[in-house]
Amino acid sequence: MQNPANLEVYHRALDLAARVHRITRRIPNSASPGLASQLARAAASVPANIAEGVGHPNPGRCPFHLGVAIASAFEVEAHLQLAQKLGHRIAEFGEVLDELDQIRRMLYSLRAYRERRLKND
Repeated sequence: MQNPANLEVYHRALDLAARVHRITRRIPNSASPGLASQLARAAASVPANIAEGVGHPNPGRCPFHLGVAIASAFEVEAHLQLAQKLGHRIAEFGEVLDELDQIRRMLYSLRAYRERRLKND
């Protein structure tokens, strides 16, 4: 068990989730019902699953939750791409996608590290 606050990827995921929440305020529900809500939930899921995984008392659960965080990051990307296709202009679209990619890479590395530790313990 580890404190997620000690992980850079956790802080970056939190910052990205806050940024995405600000973006969702610019997506009118009348134009795209439910899209902003789905996007916000997916973004919040990334840091939440990092915290749940590294903070879980059973270390064997960590890789699973990190995998969910990775999948949620892909979900955020898909919702952002859909928003763009529906005509919602997101000025920081490229920057957010780049940050999502970097967070996913960090999560893949952290998950691999945790899996190796499980095999060696």
